[in-house]
Amino acid sequence: MRKSLKNTKSKINKPQAVLIDWNGTLSPTNFWSHLEKSEKKSQRGFFKLWTDSLFINHKDKIVPWMRGEFTSEDIISLVSKDTNTGFNTILREFVIGCKLMEYSSPNIPKLVKDLRDKKVIVTIATNNMDCLTRWTVPFMKLDSLFDEILNSYYLKALKHDLDVKGKALFFKDFFCKYAIEPSNCIFIDDGEDKMNVISNLGIDFRKIGADKTLEQELRKILTNL
Repeated sequence: MRKSLKNTKSKINKPQAVLIDWNGTLSPTNFWSHLEKSEKKSQRGFFKLWTDSLFINHKDKIVPWMRGEFTSEDIISLVSKDTNTGFNTILREFVIGCKLMEYSSPNIPKLVKDLRDKKVIVTIATNNMDCLTRWTVPFMKLDSLFDEILNSYYLKALKHDLDVKGKALFFKDFFCKYAIEPSNCIFIDDGEDKMNVISNLGIDFRKIGADKTLEQELRKILTNL
């Protein structure tokens, strides 16, 4: 048993793939964040009005949206009716916000490139919505920077979803495409590994936070390569 654990650790120190969560990990930016930062009180008011509507009044729609059951337009329509605000106005600002998302550190793109130069597959793996792929990805050129973008919206499964055989619905196609064993992957997230689902797959789950940032974790991985 000790030998097995040692070998696993050795493989993880030189991963074949690093998978990184988007919201809260690669990016701290939320929907309509540009309005929250505005000097205009009216725009900050719209930010609160719309985010409260979405994340409080329609919070039951968030997970289904991540599973591909709703489009961004479906959700914006609900917010529009709920707040008595024009659909086109909310959607326009929503798209602007998606395009203006930022990295948690300006050094992230360089660190990702450095990892890829070391022949490590670097992938965004996120419970997210169609808006990420439709607007954030092309505007930030994420598909050029990262090898893959795994988005639950298009996979129709969240990161912790398993089939009846205990196989990962979210990750399985990625593992097959690159012929990678989960034990050769690192997953970085700001959230918890619920019930150790990801760790139990064999993936090295690494949680980041205020005391350990994504930038620090990526530098640590590069140092160990």
